[in-house]
Amino acid sequence: MKQSEKKAFTPVRFIVRFLVYFLLGWLLLTHNPFGLADNADRAFQNAYINWTAPFYNETAQEDIVLVTLNSNTIRYLYDKDVIQANSWPLLYKDHATILKYIFEAAPKAVFVDIYFKDKRSTDPTHKHLLNLIKRANSKSIPLFFAQGYEYEEFTDMQTSLDVHGGLAVNGWADYSNRYALKLDQEESIAYRLYKIACLGDRPLESCSPSTLNESDLSPQSFFSVQWGDKAGRVAFPQYSDIQCKSPLRQLKVDPNSIDRMLDTSLKMLSGFFRGWMNSNDADFNPCMYHSVIQAEHIVDITKSINIDQGCSKNVGLKPDNSLELNDAINLCRSLNDKIVIYTIDIEAATDDFSSPVHGIVPGANRHAMALDNLIANGSEITYKTDNRLEIINALVWALVVAVILLREIGFLPGFMLINQRFEHKRLDYYMWALLPIILASFTYHFWGSKHYEPMNLLTYLAMVLMLIELIKNEFARKLIDFLENLNK
Repeated sequence: MKQSEKKAFTPVRFIVRFLVYFLLGWLLLTHNPFGLADNADRAFQNAYINWTAPFYNETAQEDIVLVTLNSNTIRYLYDKDVIQANSWPLLYKDHATILKYIFEAAPKAVFVDIYFKDKRSTDPTHKHLLNLIKRANSKSIPLFFAQGYEYEEFTDMQTSLDVHGGLAVNGWADYSNRYALKLDQEESIAYRLYKIACLGDRPLESCSPSTLNESDLSPQSFFSVQWGDKAGRVAFPQYSDIQCKSPLRQLKVDPNSIDRMLDTSLKMLSGFFRGWMNSNDADFNPCMYHSVIQAEHIVDITKSINIDQGCSKNVGLKPDNSLELNDAINLCRSLNDKIVIYTIDIEAATDDFSSPVHGIVPGANRHAMALDNLIANGSEITYKTDNRLEIINALVWALVVAVILLREIGFLPGFMLINQRFEHKRLDYYMWALLPIILASFTYHFWGSKHYEPMNLLTYLAMVLMLIELIKNEFARKLIDFLENLNK
């Protein structure tokens, strides 16, 4: 630094510059002009989730199953005289019939991810849903229905369903970017299912020992859903003609350690750029993380054999066809003591969601993945930014501003590895600024009392670039001089 620049330094000038640059960055972080900070954060978090997808904790993968209805399922069941409607929407009685077959396998809990708001005047079969609730109660199977938002006023139809398990919140503000645990007095569907899976009398073996109790939650608690890239088990491959692809590119390699490292590295790299670019190919059909079973397979297998024979350890009472017994055993393995989400996959009615790893998928997959996060990780889930982290962000930005200004006045040395050709571009300023950002991000993601999602490095890098350019800018220098002179 030149001697004249050193003489220009005064404590007042340092404080004025610090306050101006800090407030400018703080306004960008907190007020999100033009949505720039939020969009940058979303792109970075998507890239991070894709990057870490190959390392996702898979312990709870087989404890959650999605049972789906699509147009082919409806036509098939109608032709078999199982249901009365030949297209969507189904009669209430039709849903009750399909769910009755699911109950035969004794799942741990069932969530009906279909929104029943008003009783349809053209469908007099509402009483069959009420009988279904009584059946679930008699079998001690918690049965939940989609409520929508927490502040909705219940219709007569919803009130009639809000018994036994009842209605559960499955929607909230900023739904696509954060998943709710608790919303004042209401609990989200994933957290209610988690309490059954891990905090009840018979917790699943896959439950994390670090349980997440209600006392740990604030009135408004949200977390970031992490996604795995491993495809779920195909329960009945002999009946399924669905062709899907791995959500992340992978190599076909022999199972030795070097090849596995190459495969994982390629998946991380492709996932990082896929998440960064937020690319959702309409023709891309990814393999879902959890097992997906078509409803007609459950109906056919359950009708062909008493499902209790398939679940029994004593298979002395074999049916005539051993293939049927194998199917029944497989169905029990898939549904018995599992969390089942009953949903639809029909283009005109599906609540689609953009997954960072899988692209556009039915919204039920997000509830399943959120529940998987809770079961596998417990209290070590990845929390979204809250008031505490907002304070940390402000402190980190204050430290970044102080570090850059201290480097500017020569209190911090340059890096010896940077030669004079790059010194005039102030590359060492960036290196100094990145140190507190990386350290804070690592500390609060891995070592804090809560595991927060990584800091928004994209926004911080843009702000550091802006700050260093302002330091060099003549207009900014004159503004600082003007503000400093106000105190004289």
